[in-house]
Amino acid sequence: MSQARTAVLYAPGTNCHEETAAAIESASDLPAYQPMLYRRTAKKKARDSRDDAEGAATFVETADGETGAAGEKRGPLVLILGGVGGLLLVGLVVAGIVLLRSGIFKPAKYEPPQNYVSFAPKGFQLSAKVPEGWTQTCAGGEAGLPISARFSSGSISVNVRESIGGGALGQAAIAMQGAAPGVPKEAPVIGIHAYHRRRFEDDYKNYNEEFGRPIKTRGYGEGRISDFTANEGLFGLQIKGCRATVMNSIHQFTVTCKCPAGQFKDIKPVFERIVASLSTGGD
Repeated sequence: MSQARTAVLYAPGTNCHEETAAAIESASDLPAYQPMLYRRTAKKKARDSRDDAEGAATFVETADGETGAAGEKRGPLVLILGGVGGLLLVGLVVAGIVLLRSGIFKPAKYEPPQNYVSFAPKGFQLSAKVPEGWTQTCAGGEAGLPISARFSSGSISVNVRESIGGGALGQAAIAMQGAAPGVPKEAPVIGIHAYHRRRFEDDYKNYNEEFGRPIKTRGYGEGRISDFTANEGLFGLQIKGCRATVMNSIHQFTVTCKCPAGQFKDIKPVFERIVASLSTGGD
């Protein structure tokens, strides 16, 4: 290969000086030669410079909580508007709770049910007539567990719960009635109804109850019922309802009927009809 190059460079008829000058002139257009190690070091320095610039920008943005995306501080007007907006939100929430507790907001008018169906589980020692479509649940009545039932539709509910020892109280009241002629027949249930009021005063906030009135039931004779107003729940929403007491020589039940305060006037006859339909079992 050396011979071939020599032949080209020193071929007869060629001007070596002219060719050499042309080669040098063309070589001057090429970039200057740089060693490989130097080029790698230069690229690394450039990359590190970019990383440092980006890190500095990030530090400026995160070090100051009031700095915007472009590093500019937010004006005081933005902070004032944010504070005012937060106060307004808190005020609206508090006002809503107060209005709900006061019962000013009245729910939609309650339409009385057209049909009633039987609640009479097999072997259960309690039955009733409840509006069609209402949810019915029951428990107890065996192994010494107290009888309980619940009828509900949305925020409207009727809870029937047996009081342990109520039968004994009823028997004692009947014995007292036999030993004291002239005592009104409903006197035992009046005393028990007044006695259970204390528990309701402890269970509800701002409990206020009207005077009791008699109510005749299908299977428990003469009962007692009172209208009440109270607040319940986390926000103390106002409710209204009826508290009733029915009993015989074996069982004594406390019935709690409640609904939103604004619907009580329309639902009250439904509550009274359910209480009046209570019986010892069967249809």
